[in-house]
Formats: sequence, C-alpha cells, structure tokens
Amino acid sequence: MRLDVIEQARALLSTSPFNNLRWYISQAYLPPMNLSRNAPSPPPPGHSSHLNLLAVTPESYRSLETIHTFPLGALSEKVIEFVDIYVPAYPLDQNENDDAESVTVPCPPHFTGGAPTVRLPARVKDVYQWVYTYPLQTAQCIVHQMWPDTFDYTFDFENREEIDQEIFFSVSWTDAATPLSTKTPHPSVAVFVQPPWILSPKDFAVFTQSQTFPRVHDSSETPLFRYDCKQRLWAKVWDECFRRKSPWFVITTYWGWVFGAFSRGWTVGFVSEVIPANFKAPTVLESLVFWLGSAMNKPGGWRIPEVPEPVDNINMEVRILIPESHTVMEEIAPSESDWDARSNARFSVSDNTSDVDEDEAIVYKCLVGDVAETSTPLANAFATTRSRVKVHSRIKTWAQGVYPSYEDGPLRPPSPTLSDCTQSSGSTVLDFSSEERREGQWLASNTTERRDDYDQ
Repeated sequence: MRLDVIEQARALLSTSPFNNLRWYISQAYLPPMNLSRNAPSPPPPGHSSHLNLLAVTPESYRSLETIHTFPLGALSEKVIEFVDIYVPAYPLDQNENDDAESVTVPCPPHFTGGAPTVRLPARVKDVYQWVYTYPLQTAQCIVHQMWPDTFDYTFDFENREEIDQEIFFSVSWTDAATPLSTKTPHPSVAVFVQPPWILSPKDFAVFTQSQTFPRVHDSSETPLFRYDCKQRLWAKVWDECFRRKSPWFVITTYWGWVFGAFSRGWTVGFVSEVIPANFKAPTVLESLVFWLGSAMNKPGGWRIPEVPEPVDNINMEVRILIPESHTVMEEIAPSESDWDARSNARFSVSDNTSDVDEDEAIVYKCLVGDVAETSTPLANAFATTRSRVKVHSRIKTWAQGVYPSYEDGPLRPPSPTLSDCTQSSGSTVLDFSSEERREGQWLASNTTERRDDYDQ
C-alpha cells in the first residue's frame, strides 16, 4: 500500500519535459548501465584491456600529425552558455500522434515515463542500443525542437560490412536526404561506440592525452613502427570520419563520453577529456546537443580552430578515397597479465610488466607472428627483435627521406623565397619537392585571427 502511495505522489509531481526543456536537459542523467552476466569483465581500475585490436595499420594517406586536448572546464562553460541561449524554458506544443518524437532519458521524480527497457549488454551492439535508445534519441528530439530546419537529420546506421564489428560500432548524425557518398561535404557527426571491456577507462584517458600521431610519408616502403592501442583507435576514428567526410565525432562506451573534431586539412585532432555518464555540469545530454549544434554551425557553438596546414590537404576528403578495410588480425593467445577478462579476474599489485610493454608485445604477435620460445619475457623479446634492425640501414632510410638525392648526386636546389612567388597565386612549390613529401608547400591559415602587432 505504501508503494502505491509513493507511485501516486510521483505521478502528481511528474511533468512533461517539454514544459521546460532547459530544466529537463540540465537534470536528466543517463540511466546506469550494468553489464550482463555473459559480458566479459572489464579490466581492474587503472589497467588497460589489451583487447582493442582494431584492424588498422600505418598508411601514408593518413595525414593526422598533432592532437590537442581542450580542458573540461572550458568546454563546460561553453556548453552551458550555448544551452541557455537555445534550449527553450517555456512550454512547447507537442503533437499527440504516434509519430511524434519524445525524450527517453528519465528525470525522476518529475519525469519517469517514456523510458524503454533495454537488455543488459553482452556485446558491442547491446552497448550501442543503450547509447541510441537513451542519449542519442533524446538529443535528436531536443535538437529538432530547437531548430525545425534539422528535421531531416537523424542518427543513421550505415548498413555495411565492418571488419571490426565485434568491438567497434558507428552511426552518423546526418541529413537522411543527403547520402554520405556525395562529393559535397555537409554537416554531420560520426558517433563511435566501443564496449567498456574493450575500451577501458584507462585506455580512454590515454587516448585523449595523446599529443602526436606517427606519420608514414612514403607509401612505397614498409613502416618501421607499429601502432599501439591509442594510435589504433585514432587511426580508426580518422579513417571513418574521413570516409564519411565528417570532421566531427563522438566516442563513447556509455560509461564515458569524448567529443572531438579534425582540422580542415585533417592534420590536427581536437578532443575533450573523458566525460563520465553521470557528469552534472554539464550533463551528457547538454554536451551532446552542444556538439550537434556546433557541427551544424549554429552561432555560439564551438568552432574548429584554423591551423597552418598544407594547401593540398584542404578538402582532400572529396578527392581521395581510402580503403574500406584492412587485413584482419589473427586471434591472440590469452594474455599472461594478472587478469583474464572474465568473471574470476584477479589483480596483483606485484606485477612488474607495464601495460605499455604488454600491449606492445601482444600487437607484435598479431602483426608479425609467434615469437620463438625463450626464457625472455614476451615484451622483452619484442624489444630485442626491434633492436636487431641495422642502425646504418635506418639512418640511410631517414637520409633518403629528407634528401631524395642522397647518394644519387648533388642535393636539390634550395626552395624559392617569398619574393619569387606569392601566396595569392595559390600555387605550391611542387617543382622543388618530391611527390611524397609535405615540405616546401604553402600553408593555409585564417588571417582574420592574426595579431595586429605582427606588423609593428
């Protein structure tokens, strides 16, 4: 009887979110997502999963070089200002028909209805169902209420074969009337989902703290390096965004959220710190609505900074096609670390093998093959194998990359000075640089942001 009274009281206090959408979006927190008993156990706190083996390898077309992380405090202030401007705080008219959109994130005790039930996740597609059913569907409804000109935009799942579909899922916020294959880029946001037992909190944090990304400048030679865990994820995100012609992206495990974008020439990445699902200032819904509005170039949103980049990188997404997929990595043997990614996982603080060495060894095994049995630990065996590369050979390879004429005659003539050609011509110094190189080209930058005292 007491339970009935409580439920009646909640019903009396309940109000429609559309009576004050601004208040609702600031108070609605994502419902907690527990994992199914059949799901792999996430690694212990502070540990990497060693399971994020995305099928990507170093490629010369991938132009990403630098990564910047903007602090959460600065982003939070921008999000709250944006929400206060655009999200209405007055009652909105809602159509009483079956096709009318509605919010799905509950906000007890004032709003508890409308939240569907989603099965506990045991696979990446189950995690995506939580992401889509609650935050994405609610954000879509709110954006449509804020800007009626966005009614054609929805979160659209692209039905295609994905080589990493067991650990990586993606969906795009895009105009349903404009296919992704069009040559004219249009506002869109790519949303990438990985389960928390694959992208652990530590892996997620390390990903956002990246500062550089290794480049392959010569497509004719085998790279002398392999990607680590965070670099594989950056490569995968870059590839998928580039293929979709969408520099804006969101990465989530549902437990954590990251918002990012790539520069106009695709050489610089910008990314936020990881935002927990229960973060309150701002909420995940507020941040998501802000990022969608920013991608659609709404006033007051975040703008991708202009950075100096080679001119031939500008709009390269409409001129260059990248491969759909890469070689599949073979299944690896169970990790010898202190946990086995199952319900009986254990943890010992006495483990001296670092996550970096362990991850490096696992990737090496996948890409190169089994290491000969030896008393040396796997991580040390990998380091020993790398050291066998002849130093002189690597120096020669480096020298030939810097000076194409190395050992083939005199060095190339010097590049022309600024007095020989002007930036207004839009030309590049292609006659003075090899085809595979990026040096010696004009850079594109936003002159409107130039400091006045530069001319003093």
